[in-house]
Amino acid sequence: MYQVIVLRNGSCKDEHNGYIVYCTITLIKGEFNVLVDPGGYWDQEVLVKGLKENDLDPADIDYVICSHGHSDHIGNLHLFPKAIKIISNDVSRGNVYFKDNPLKKGEDYVVDENLRIISTPGHTCNDISVLVETKEYGKVIVAGDIFECEEDIENPSLWMENCEMPSTDKQEESRRAITKMANYIVPGHGAMFQVKK
Repeated sequence: MYQVIVLRNGSCKDEHNGYIVYCTITLIKGEFNVLVDPGGYWDQEVLVKGLKENDLDPADIDYVICSHGHSDHIGNLHLFPKAIKIISNDVSRGNVYFKDNPLKKGEDYVVDENLRIISTPGHTCNDISVLVETKEYGKVIVAGDIFECEEDIENPSLWMENCEMPSTDKQEESRRAITKMANYIVPGHGAMFQVKK
């Protein structure tokens, strides 16, 4: 089984004509060391420090998974040249893209029996989330911006205003599916929270 460690809780704050954003950076330790959403390029120090606090170096990371392609979620990929990188529906190692990619076929990418990458479109057309079995929390889904933060459950405008799709239907569908599967959710811009069922 795996351990889910949030290296940094993300946030999103209004700033004049835009937002100041920091994504939630999540480490999954176990059979494989997995990093989900390595932050923006401005987060390199926070990321490396968080790994060191967990007795890891960038070279120890087996997979880097980016829930979608926004700049606050895909920075620092250069720190992990040996890792398999899964960015939305693209799977690569170095400059080699894998042809036999289940995500492109609409299937789950299975790392092992306790960890898989699932398609959860809505915030963008190619969002992915990570479903992981843990002893401590049960099923945890690291959901990227499908959930901005726990508060967006009571205040849907927090996620709806950032949805890039023509309609919010896909994101609503992904959110429902995630809440049915998960005991805990790690959102894209907030602290991990327990699903109330």
